[in-house]
Amino acid sequence: MKHNLSLLVGAALLGLASGAVAATAVTDPVGYITIDVAAKPAGATITPIAPTLVNKVDFAGAVTAINPTTISFAAGSLTAGAFNAVAGVNKYYVEITSGPGEGAWTNITANTADGITVADDMAPFAAAGATVKIRAHVTVDQFLGASNTAGLVGGGDSGLADEVFFVDASAGTTTSIFFDPSAPGWFDADFNAAGGLPIEPQQGLLVKHKNATPVKFTAVGHVKTGKTLLGVYSGLNVVSVPRATGVTFADSGLFSGSNATGVNPGDDGGVADEVFVYNNGTPISYFNDGTGWVDADFAPAGTVNLKEGSAVVIKRKIATAFNWAVPKVTISETP
Repeated sequence: MKHNLSLLVGAALLGLASGAVAATAVTDPVGYITIDVAAKPAGATITPIAPTLVNKVDFAGAVTAINPTTISFAAGSLTAGAFNAVAGVNKYYVEITSGPGEGAWTNITANTADGITVADDMAPFAAAGATVKIRAHVTVDQFLGASNTAGLVGGGDSGLADEVFFVDASAGTTTSIFFDPSAPGWFDADFNAAGGLPIEPQQGLLVKHKNATPVKFTAVGHVKTGKTLLGVYSGLNVVSVPRATGVTFADSGLFSGSNATGVNPGDDGGVADEVFVYNNGTPISYFNDGTGWVDADFAPAGTVNLKEGSAVVIKRKIATAFNWAVPKVTISETP
């Protein structure tokens, strides 16, 4: 399955100064978060979840050259083939970590010892001298457990088991997976193995839980501290909350004042882009009226939290897409 959820290309070229090239060792803070899946009240309940935490940095360094299909580094910086796609599945991604394009990312399709081939044109976001990080995508097995340590309902097919949906708004497709305890393993609806599927940075998952008992599990990983750009397309988007500390609507950056870089405001939820936050399985609609965030009853909602480990459903009602610039996380240290 292909989930083409990488960055949208920005409009402005970035003028970054060139600089010395070096690969550096990078260690992100390590942590854990708790993921909650609501119990069904009747029938099945939908809960949007997301990994939030990321894998370790496999490479960090500075760009020597960039063009629409390749990003180059100092000679011999990489191990050739280490970041190649496997059977058509992109296992790694590169992220810009400095300058105006910070947070932009795209999938890596192949690499040499001196550079990487990428899925999207990153030249609008970076130039020689920009710094980048390369990480592996979190997989289904990592997030939910190869043996279903998340504790979702298993079954011999998707009609019996809890279903986990990947929604690709850019392609207009939805794919479901489930856990079969007899195998054991994760499979898609056609019974293809799905444990190795990547969960890309912006990808939220919809869990259709079919049991009256709620599920709670712990995800561990590295805390991403930098800014993140996440593509939001026309239609329904299930978008990860990538901040390990969550973020309120007021501080989220979802509303920028321009529908080219944020949600489209409006006088009511029928006109404006809507953002749905799920409370114990119940979707609650919020929108921005141009002066601030409100709910469907026009009560102020700027302090509503978009929780780590969750995802939001964004209903984009105009044809143009935008990149949600999720602000960076500040890690405070206590002596």
